[in-house]
Amino acid sequence: MALIGYARVSTGEQEPALQHDALGSAGCGRVFEDRGVSGAKADRPGLNAALAFLREGDVLVVWKLDRLGRSMSHLIATVEALERRGIGFRSLTEAIDTTTPGGRLVFHIFGALGQFERDLIRERTRAGLSAAAARGRKGGRKPVMTPEKLRRAQALLQDKLTVVEVATRLKVGKTALYASLKAAEAEDAADAEVAAPPPAPPMQQAPATRKLLSRRKRETAILLQRYLGSEVGVRYAAGAIAEGLPRIDQRTPYTGQLVRREMTKMVALGLAEPSPGPRGGAGWQLTAKGKALIAQLY
Repeated sequence: MALIGYARVSTGEQEPALQHDALGSAGCGRVFEDRGVSGAKADRPGLNAALAFLREGDVLVVWKLDRLGRSMSHLIATVEALERRGIGFRSLTEAIDTTTPGGRLVFHIFGALGQFERDLIRERTRAGLSAAAARGRKGGRKPVMTPEKLRRAQALLQDKLTVVEVATRLKVGKTALYASLKAAEAEDAADAEVAAPPPAPPMQQAPATRKLLSRRKRETAILLQRYLGSEVGVRYAAGAIAEGLPRIDQRTPYTGQLVRREMTKMVALGLAEPSPGPRGGAGWQLTAKGKALIAQLY
């Protein structure tokens, strides 16, 4: 049976000489140590080396319990792992030695107290959450989209602004805005379904309405009309198109690049086509496909 010591100091200024002396007096032939390593850290090179060095029948010796474990639960888990490998544990200050029946009894009492403490913390946490829920409070982050912001967003969308522009004005993320709008639409649809009158007789049913545009196509149609109007063959120069950009993008060194980027997207979709000016200036005009898309807005 070999006694293997382990010493640890939390800061680099501290010296483990006291621990080395105590471990040497206890008969430890080899001592592993960690310098400047907090007990709260799970990765400790000296401790890992000591655990790897230990063999069945050896005993790991520490000066105090807090030199080994980050917490009571970590200490118990470490000692139980040693016990499964046939390795004993001894703490000099607390006079705990798991190689003796009395030492194992004391250690298991410590373990029971630690488990009792964790159960109390869990019980108090659940009681606090239940009390908060009874008062209408919910945990987690506060929602970014408040009811007031949602109403403002719906009003701005009715004014022909895109979702990106609305999100910029409200200073919220586009994803959060989309999610709130989708939830509001689902809630409105559920309310409408509950309040809907019974269906009319077959002969009196109203004709089916045309299919509504998706949100993405609707945004594209709104931007297309803002940039190029609604008539085929009318040329718009880059300067005129720039006036349809959001104010934050107007009169900046990058306005021309933004106009070309937007028009490149429209041309790729077949909704617009280049229309150079008499002197070769950049310009674009609406196509028949683009006009058909705009017509679906109304």
